[in-house]
Amino acid sequence: MIYLLQAGNSMSLIPKVVTFFFIGIAVLGVVTYLQVNSEYRRNMKSPIIQHRAKLLSRRVEVKGHKNPAKDPRLNPTASIYHVLRFRLQDGSLKEYDVPEEAYHRYAEGQIGQLFTQGTWFKDFDPKIEITKGDDIASQTKENPRDS
Repeated sequence: MIYLLQAGNSMSLIPKVVTFFFIGIAVLGVVTYLQVNSEYRRNMKSPIIQHRAKLLSRRVEVKGHKNPAKDPRLNPTASIYHVLRFRLQDGSLKEYDVPEEAYHRYAEGQIGQLFTQGTWFKDFDPKIEITKGDDIASQTKENPRDS
């Protein structure tokens, strides 16, 4: 019992904990860097693919913002993401973070050609038409309504 209460023994634990904490942070940083670098390389090697798609929704996400009463543009800890959600002709849903200028260029319901490279959004070339509903998979050439 007296051994546990000695000041010298309890103080020697603090440098060990601090050392392990900083080593853990360094390992986490290296692992994160490797993951991001790996995804970047995979996307760069991927071909640009063209899909027929419909823009289902647009939204803005604010992350890291603690006080909703304040403007997120004035908060240095907040990150603003512009997200476009598409339904591809095969019926799958895809969401992409896009630059703000691309976000404002498109309207919900537009159908067109979506260009992607790996997990990256490259471009969307919409047709003039805007349709209701979210099922592009049923709007193919085989559909008798289109004839």
